[in-house]
Amino acid sequence: MRNFCQEFATDQLYREACLAEATDWAVRNKLFERNNAGLVTVPPLIARSHRAIGDAHQTWVFIKDHWKAIMARPEYQQIAALDAGFIPTIYELDPEIIAAVAAFNQVAGVETRFSCQGVTAIVIYEGYDILVVSPHQRFAYIRFNRLPSDMADHLKRLALERGLAALHGLTRYSTGDNLAFRAEAFRLAGELQQVRLARRSYVIGETHGTTTMRMETWLTTSIARRRWMKR
Repeated sequence: MRNFCQEFATDQLYREACLAEATDWAVRNKLFERNNAGLVTVPPLIARSHRAIGDAHQTWVFIKDHWKAIMARPEYQQIAALDAGFIPTIYELDPEIIAAVAAFNQVAGVETRFSCQGVTAIVIYEGYDILVVSPHQRFAYIRFNRLPSDMADHLKRLALERGLAALHGLTRYSTGDNLAFRAEAFRLAGELQQVRLARRSYVIGETHGTTTMRMETWLTTSIARRRWMKR
């Protein structure tokens, strides 16, 4: 620690590198932190599909030994560049999932609350799923503020059939392939819209049919009554 403090105080370049988190130990630590805490907010059922390194100690030992090789891989560099293109904020929807979110909000009775486009991909290294250091979460998701029970049942059924998502409470999570999840979410919102419109047309048709039948009954009764009164 004394050596670090002395170098930090006397070496301007080293001090700037430390403050910019550009030293080897800072870069390594960010990769460790990313892979150690990357699934903290994810339900266990979803997190199981991610082949994690292990507990905190196992993750630290593995990252300490392999971080340079991991970050040097071309796919790591490519994913990092793609995911650095947008920094999530609470004021703006993630661009890769905004179309799906907008489509869901057009369905009557449905309202979204939060969403995340998720990482573009992961790096597979020695059988483990390694998260690239980025601001995006491992699993893309769309969290609903309002979701009618019939729509929730429809989402659950399709999630089981297609395997690209899982509904946990009012949150629809990706099961791992975030690119497929985004595209599927947009298509699914369109399907829900069609289902809602079809049901509405059916109800209107039923109401119209009932009203017509009542009118016919009233007219028949009225005509019969008039004929009887003329006798």
